[in-house]
Amino acid sequence: MDNITHSLFGYTLGFLTPNRKTDPNYRRAAILTAVIGSNLPDFDSVIQAIVQPGSLNYLLHHRVYSHTLLLSFPLGLFSAWVGTRLTKLKFKTSLDLWLLGWIAVLLHIAADYCNNYGIHPFYPFRNSWVYGDFVFIIEPFILLCCLPFVF
Repeated sequence: MDNITHSLFGYTLGFLTPNRKTDPNYRRAAILTAVIGSNLPDFDSVIQAIVQPGSLNYLLHHRVYSHTLLLSFPLGLFSAWVGTRLTKLKFKTSLDLWLLGWIAVLLHIAADYCNNYGIHPFYPFRNSWVYGDFVFIIEPFILLCCLPFVF
């Protein structure tokens, strides 16, 4: 799945989050946290391109380490931290934003599971690919469903 679709998933998730806080920056922090969390697992490609530019080795490691359930917890926490820092909210009081970031990361992993390339969700305990092999059919429909929330 491409990062535009991941971003739209995150934006929709952040936009639909109930605004229980009185702080006006909370909705903005929720959207930023969800968008960052829904793109963060693909950051392994960027790191690999910096470490070994011009090499195709990133294809061997993409969707292995960063697309695991084990790493989803710290990635969700990091996305909440970045979202609160960008909006100047207090990070200590944003447990619900951490949960939102974690859900966004899990949504990214679930979306990548649905294509024919797959993921390694239980790595390092189980090193096997799992995939759904159907998202290429419905991805244009997903894009059309998420676009109204942006506008």
